[in-house]
Amino acid sequence: MGIDAIVLAGDRKGARLLYGTNKAFLMLKGKPLLSYVLRALDASEEIRSIHIVGPVERVRESLSEFQFRKPISYIDQGESIFQNLWYGSLHSFPEYVRGSDYRSLAGSKEADKVVLATTCDMPMLEPAEVDAFIRQSPINDYDLIFGVTRKEMLLPFLHTPQTPGFSFAYFCFRDQIIRHSNVFLLRPLKLGFVMEEFIPMIYNFRYQKKWRNIFGSLGYILSLGIGPRGIWYFLMLQLAKSADLKGWGRIRELARKRVSLKAVLDYVNPIMQTRFTAQETIGPGTALDADSEEDLAIFEQTYDRWKEIQKRILEGESPLLKEG
Repeated sequence: MGIDAIVLAGDRKGARLLYGTNKAFLMLKGKPLLSYVLRALDASEEIRSIHIVGPVERVRESLSEFQFRKPISYIDQGESIFQNLWYGSLHSFPEYVRGSDYRSLAGSKEADKVVLATTCDMPMLEPAEVDAFIRQSPINDYDLIFGVTRKEMLLPFLHTPQTPGFSFAYFCFRDQIIRHSNVFLLRPLKLGFVMEEFIPMIYNFRYQKKWRNIFGSLGYILSLGIGPRGIWYFLMLQLAKSADLKGWGRIRELARKRVSLKAVLDYVNPIMQTRFTAQETIGPGTALDADSEEDLAIFEQTYDRWKEIQKRILEGESPLLKEG
């Protein structure tokens, strides 16, 4: 049967603009960034329809030369990226009327359904990555599933003195070092509070290289009334992340030993009053996005070579690198 996909292509509060404009429409190899994500979703075996949330007329214009096999819906954006996620999820119910109480959908025949949400800026996203994420995720047991990608999978795309590449910030746990991916699964009608409160906080975690964001996230955690153990987890993760970015391996290892991903999930789930977890991706495409003008320039230089590396990873022909 497949599931619906929500693509976030807005340009209001919470969206990162590149060159002063909506990055969904910036060109890479002669095509808008948005089209790469849509191509992957359109070829996915698990996706049945695609719902794009953004400035509708401009989205339609940017895609006028592209043909898609699956139904495409265009949804007017709200005032923030979080509203867009909510609107896109609700509009995937055919009977939903904008502005109506979402609880009226409880009687829908698909009231318990799950949707996939993505951003518009992943030019390396592959259908196989989408399908594997959906198939491998424990959809029946959770209402919110975040995609994460192991550090080893991203090492070929790092900046070196010889080649252009990215610099990543990671969550360093005892059992694994991971980066957030830009795909996740959610059961909309179960997540009213989470959609309005928790997902915005998680989104802000994306840019934790800046101290103001770190302290802002800590302030939010304190406002939730999370106890000493939660604060301890937060501080250890931040210390491990900062040490990893600076190449301080010993400090990173000391900090990450003190916190596991499972312990954090087990602790936070009851506090957030929902069922959520993380699911690893099988490839790097969901974690390689264009968050800056520099990132877009790097994609222009490296795209073809990186696609070959990605292909070998997905086909199991390229063993994952180890940290040097």
